[in-house]
Amino acid sequence: MFKNWITKEQLIKLIIAGKIKNLRNVQLSDAKLSGVDLSSANLFKANLFGADLRGADLRGARLKYTDLAGADLSGADLKHAQMVATNLKFTNLQDADLTNAMLPKAYMCNTILRGANLYRASIDNADIRHNTSFIFAGLTNYTVILSNGKTPLIHAGCRCFTISKALEYWGNSDYAHEWTEPEEQWGMQRVYTITFLVAQARVLGWEV
Repeated sequence: MFKNWITKEQLIKLIIAGKIKNLRNVQLSDAKLSGVDLSSANLFKANLFGADLRGADLRGARLKYTDLAGADLSGADLKHAQMVATNLKFTNLQDADLTNAMLPKAYMCNTILRGANLYRASIDNADIRHNTSFIFAGLTNYTVILSNGKTPLIHAGCRCFTISKALEYWGNSDYAHEWTEPEEQWGMQRVYTITFLVAQARVLGWEV
């Protein structure tokens, strides 16, 4: 997009100055962008491999197909970020805020998530294999996932709960009208699955 008239160094200066946020397809591997404001930026298919984005503001950023492999986003604000099919292999998201972030089909192999806030983050259909921050079990309608970020959370389809709230929600027939299938057996299946995931987490030394 910029290759015919601007150097990588000049582009970085414009980004830091907050003068440009349409960054589709840009080549910014290993760029030093810590603390930068990229809120609502368009980073579709951008190459940010190994970039330093510590503490960056990426609220609402469009990161579809963006390559963030090996990048450092520790402490970054990614609330409501659209991270569809984003490459997060070996990405450092320690203490990052991913509240309400959309992560379907994101590749999260060995992504670092210690202390990350994953509340209401959509990780349904994300590739979370080979990631020790997740334990999951497949059910008929969706996969139930236990994440080990800032707070251990249960993710199931579009729902996200703390462990205690998840057990209350699916263990109490008063909520049956909100379930996909309003049958007690359906709810108890989720309760058994969550109990199983928590037991696995304790074996692994998680604080749950």
